[in-house]
Amino acid sequence: MPERSAISVIVPCWRDERALARLLDGLGELFARAEIISEIIVVDGADNEQCRQLCERYAARWLPAKPCRGEQLRLGASHARHPLLWFLHADAQLHGDPLPAMQKAIASGATGGYFRFRFAGRTGWQGKLLEQLITCDAGSACLMEIRACSSKLMLTSAADSTVPGRCSKKSNW
Repeated sequence: MPERSAISVIVPCWRDERALARLLDGLGELFARAEIISEIIVVDGADNEQCRQLCERYAARWLPAKPCRGEQLRLGASHARHPLLWFLHADAQLHGDPLPAMQKAIASGATGGYFRFRFAGRTGWQGKLLEQLITCDAGSACLMEIRACSSKLMLTSAADSTVPGRCSKKSNW
């Protein structure tokens, strides 16, 4: 990674001002401590005045857009000034400082990456399933089997399978 790193954070938003304020506050603290040039771009699918004012308060660039996540991400990326793009949802919660891990990965030749995905609060089996599928590493034991067991869907990795056609007793529910 270059001596002075530069990153553009792109945040699609749609009526998420409360969560967005927490994220912008966290990003502000993160970048204030880091030796990295940064910009934050919020792409607002609701074209909301409250969101625009919030972006102004946190020195984030505000872009109005149609309420379509893909279009919002594309629009934000097309306005980014820096080579490294970090896409975050408005309701993302930062834990610790992810910048050193990002810089290390890029310095070692990575051209992309991701962080583990986890819902905040309690979720049902659907949330657990999505957490696993969203952060699935295709090269590891994340080849998932979904099987009906005792009228409940069970999610197990291929490495956890015991007997074919039978449900594993392992469960992270």
